[in-house]
Amino acid sequence: MKTIQNSKCKSNTTNGATLPQFFKDIVVEKLLEAAKIIPFAYFVVGGATFAVLFAFGLYAFENYLFFGSGLSAPMVAIGVITPLITASICFYFTALIIQRLIKAENSLSALNAKLQEQIEEEVQKRRQSEQLMSEQSKMAMMGEMMGAIAHQWRQPLNALGIMVQEIRYTQDDELNQEYIERFVGKSMLQINYMSKTIDEFRSFFSPDRAKKEFCVQKPIKEAIRIIEASLVSSGITIAYEQNGCDLAYGYEGEFGQVILNLLSNSKYAILHSKTEKKQISISISQANGAVKISIEDSGGGIGSKIIDRIFEPYFTTKPQGEGTGIGLYMSKQIIERHIGGSLVAQNGDFGAVFTITLPRN
Repeated sequence: MKTIQNSKCKSNTTNGATLPQFFKDIVVEKLLEAAKIIPFAYFVVGGATFAVLFAFGLYAFENYLFFGSGLSAPMVAIGVITPLITASICFYFTALIIQRLIKAENSLSALNAKLQEQIEEEVQKRRQSEQLMSEQSKMAMMGEMMGAIAHQWRQPLNALGIMVQEIRYTQDDELNQEYIERFVGKSMLQINYMSKTIDEFRSFFSPDRAKKEFCVQKPIKEAIRIIEASLVSSGITIAYEQNGCDLAYGYEGEFGQVILNLLSNSKYAILHSKTEKKQISISISQANGAVKISIEDSGGGIGSKIIDRIFEPYFTTKPQGEGTGIGLYMSKQIIERHIGGSLVAQNGDFGAVFTITLPRN
């Protein structure tokens, strides 16, 4: 019972403290609303008149209360003129202050509206810019894919060409049913290999619909398979041991495309360096509940003056026509904004090291 009574007392005290403030807020709000609608001169005259009537009424009441009589004519004049002058002066300057506050409020509202409009324009421009870079990245990736397909198809196409030319030099007595079946079998083997390559590439570049848990080794293996023929023809080896399955959470397809882009950059760095060791190393580790994938090349590393800029959009060290400067930018956006991981670059013993950190859940 004591607790309830204390609670009621506390509630009454709180209401008593906030009630005057509530009425003051209402009065101030109504005055501001009136000042915005009523012309300045009318506002001053009306306010001064109200103040005079209120002051005179209070003056008359006090005189009657203390002296028990009404006001004489001189006292009425004094009681009206004195508060009229005082109220007019005070209310005039009060009205000026209110008008300035209203102007400041209107200016602030206009400024806020303008800033909001500018923010929306900048957001729209950024979205358009990111959309453009995304499309450019897709086009660049498509170019990489077509180059990879060309490398993958080169060997089976050569094999088909050799088999077709063999027919010209085959004797008539050798063109029997057995020869034809053997020729068809070998040809279909090469054609099926080429068709399988197209299916793998199409699956690799298909967009992900939702985040999911995936084994990071799988998209890494697929990315290596796509670029492997191009690396072999350039004399570049990949040091990568696929052991076990490290689970991460995100977009599997987009992660694989980032790996492919980093491998392509490593290939370019190695081919344009004077190093004799042509190798790309891939390692996977776990730390603090995350999966780390490191890709290190022997291309000599990144210059100290540009290493802080390589993830900027449209920044590239490649000659015009060979690079767009959006590959690393989009890779960082995919890993950090889409998947929620991180992508950083540093220099190792033989070249650049790109480290991707992916969340496990």
